[in-house]
Amino acid sequence: MSAYSTDDYEFSFAKRTIKNLEFIQKQVMEEKGQGKKDHEIQDAFEVTQLINSFVGLLIIPRQMCFKYLPENSSFPAGSEAQRLFEIIRNDPCKCEDTYRKKVRDPKTKRLIRTNEQEEVTPKILALRLRNAVSHDHLIIHPQSPGKDGIITGIEFSDRPTRTRSDNQEYFRLFLTVKETEILVRALSELLLSCYPKVTKCI
Repeated sequence: MSAYSTDDYEFSFAKRTIKNLEFIQKQVMEEKGQGKKDHEIQDAFEVTQLINSFVGLLIIPRQMCFKYLPENSSFPAGSEAQRLFEIIRNDPCKCEDTYRKKVRDPKTKRLIRTNEQEEVTPKILALRLRNAVSHDHLIIHPQSPGKDGIITGIEFSDRPTRTRSDNQEYFRLFLTVKETEILVRALSELLLSCYPKVTKCI
């Protein structure tokens, strides 16, 4: 296996992550093409690889890189990722997000919460998911597998580490396996497209 370059580690990691995912998915498809059922496939676990890919893409790129991603970052218009993102933003049954917008106090220079709800952007969504994964706030569904043992989706949640009694902010999002794959690819492409602009923070 070729070594990572110290100059573009995050860039190479994102590319390799997607290649690994595609390799496992291809292996599973080939076995299914041979007539094997999901529970009969023992040599490749595509959903496990998908989860590993998502965790890796959210954790390995340094937090600073996420912070320096442009505020106006967006998914390609008309793409599956953009359509999914609109559902996440507008469907409270899909995603609950009560985080409030923060502004910097001109006198103290400290960030203070306002009563205005924070607008969710692809960058904010990536940070919410990163926090959920970092603090182990994810649940694989179903929690009690049935006969077929098929994974249906992943639930992510996040809330401030230091929660005051008057701060009821929280984030919760459920993604199906297919939706998780869409976001894995979309976030990887977003990081790759913005990489040259954040190189100095690496």
